[in-house]
Amino acid sequence: MKDLLEIIFSTDVDAIWHTLSSLAEKSNMNVPENVDKVLKDVYEIKDFSNPENFMRNAPPALLDAKNISTIANFISSWNKVVDAQNSLGYIVKFLDNVILNPEDNQLNLLRQTVSETMTVVIFSQPHRVEELLARFENLMRKYIIQYLEFHRKHNEELARIEPKFGELMDKIRIMENLYSIDILQPYCDTVEFKNFTDISRLFIPCKHTPTEDEIRQNFVCPQCRKTFLDEGIADYFKTSEQKVDKKFNDCMKALAYNLSDKIIDAENDPIKSLIQAIIVSDLNTIKNVFSDKVLDRIKKILENR
Repeated sequence: MKDLLEIIFSTDVDAIWHTLSSLAEKSNMNVPENVDKVLKDVYEIKDFSNPENFMRNAPPALLDAKNISTIANFISSWNKVVDAQNSLGYIVKFLDNVILNPEDNQLNLLRQTVSETMTVVIFSQPHRVEELLARFENLMRKYIIQYLEFHRKHNEELARIEPKFGELMDKIRIMENLYSIDILQPYCDTVEFKNFTDISRLFIPCKHTPTEDEIRQNFVCPQCRKTFLDEGIADYFKTSEQKVDKKFNDCMKALAYNLSDKIIDAENDPIKSLIQAIIVSDLNTIKNVFSDKVLDRIKKILENR
């Protein structure tokens, strides 16, 4: 028993209590009552200052050999938890913040296993802390490989649609300008594309190539901070592209129709160039011709019908 008591008396119980309390708080839970009781017993034992004084003066209930053995075993194992507290806190942070690929059932199951065993290991089976750390490292390695692959493919896809994104934003801006003309409002209303413009930054490809160390530190690319939830943004773009194109064509047809019966004599009249560009769907010409001055002329023409 004396060897077991030496373990108890030589242990920094405050460090154990602080570590367990901190991990419990990070996990949004309280220290379990049975753990609290063990630590209170340790404090009571250490009140006797040394093993010899304890064995001479402790009450029989506290001197129980089985109880002393259980406490010493817990203390020894919790010392490993104290040593690993930074790693364990990191695991809690990972579990709280990381979004895994929802389609990878195996990796999500591994995460669930780590999450479910975390509190069991820390508070009830601390001797398994090294097993928990190894299991988490396996999860972390697989996540890093998946995330780096996702980041590369996702941004390659965004790079392919980047020119089209610029065209769509040009079309939306043109329609927004034309919406100021009453007769065109039913055809050039862009309110349905507000969400598209609000998240436009998500369509910009990330130029940074994150490293494994950066993912370990940030869990995501430190530049774009994209997660697997952003994976469907390319599909959203394709759907939005179809809607914007249709709306823009309707808007241009309405503009051309309402201008077509106006007599435009000069060959170099920008309004004439605009109508011709609309007819052949020449976005570059439409964009180049479309100025504040031209918009004012269109307003005057259409509002004086």
